[in-house]
Order: sequence, then structure tokens, then C-alpha cells
Amino acid sequence: MFDTIGGSTALFATIPATVLRSALRAVLPAASTDRTNRARMAGVLLAFEGAVLEGVPHHTVEIVATDGHRLTLVRATWAAAEPCRTGRVFLPRPAAEGLIKALGSAKACAALSVGIAPGAAALSDGRVLPIPAAAEGEFPPYRKVIQDIREPHPRGVRANSRYLSAAVDAAEEIGAESVDLRYGGELEAIRLDAKAVDGPVALELVAIVMPMRR
Repeated sequence: MFDTIGGSTALFATIPATVLRSALRAVLPAASTDRTNRARMAGVLLAFEGAVLEGVPHHTVEIVATDGHRLTLVRATWAAAEPCRTGRVFLPRPAAEGLIKALGSAKACAALSVGIAPGAAALSDGRVLPIPAAAEGEFPPYRKVIQDIREPHPRGVRANSRYLSAAVDAAEEIGAESVDLRYGGELEAIRLDAKAVDGPVALELVAIVMPMRR
């Protein structure tokens, strides 16, 4: 359906619109608002990876945002005709907000899908939204942060209540009915995990809230 998008044939994947909408709404509150000093974190990263699970090609996309004090990730996995292309696309905050607005309500975008390629997002109704080039620099190593928090820390932890509440709201946004909490690692941070299902798509959410120093 999306042979070319914005002059590019390098399509990463086509994502069900309801999945992309809920994931963006879940993670965007964690994105930095500092477009001057933290421009590389002032938006949302989409990391695509193809895989074959039990002989069936699958698409996986990690949708993640962080401001350095908290981190929220939604991982979506679904079966496809062939594995998606591995790569990353960064949506600056205005582009992410524009895409959410274009998708409208969950009901309005239920029949839509979104093709993502470098430089543009194409909705299956024919609309194409440009994705500006990302600022220079690398997105933080979010997977290392997530993997670090495995074992509980022997001492208690104090966290920003607004950040923690936003993490729970993100879990509700993807349709999760419960969450798992743990804390620890080198950062002594809180980690929230949640799972949900949107049609054929399996969703996983990971939210990290950094501690407040006593």
C-alpha cells in the first residue's frame, strides 16, 4: 500500500492506527520539552525490528520517550507477511502531537493504518505527514536503563508523584488492567511494567521514574 512515502521507498513498517495513537499518547508526556539543550530527547523515538517467531514473521516497534528524569516505552509486536525493516525514526514533539491530532479519536482511526518511513508518515486514507529531521546527537541508551532495573534495592525510594501517576496513566492508555512495580538497579529507580492486547497486536509498556534524592 505504501510503496513510496515522502519520496522514500524505505518503509519501516505499517502500524495499526489505534496502536500508534495509544502508544504515542502513553509515552509523549515523558518526552523532554527542552528543544534547546535536550533537543534529541524532545520527542518520541520509534525503533523497528523484524523477527521470525515460531516460524512466523513479526513486526516489533518500540515507541519510547524520556526527559532524563523518567522514561516510558511501549513495545508493540504483531504477525506480518514478512519481517519489518530494522531502523529508527525520531518524531520531534510537534510531529508526534500532529500525528496524534491527525489520527483523531480511537473510534475515528479504528480502520486506519500508518506507514512510517524516514521523513514521513502516511495514513491509509491518503494523508501524508512530514517528519522533520532529528536534531544532532544520539537518543539515550534506553534499553540499558530498562535492563538495569531487575533486582529490588534494599532501601526505599522516593519518587515524583506526578511522574509516577503519569506512568500509571500510560498503562491505562494502552488498555492494561494491572501493572507490576519494581525498583533498584544502579539508578535506584522505579520500573513499571504492563501488558495489553489491541486486536492482533501485543503491547508491552515499560515506564522508568528516576528517584528524588532525599
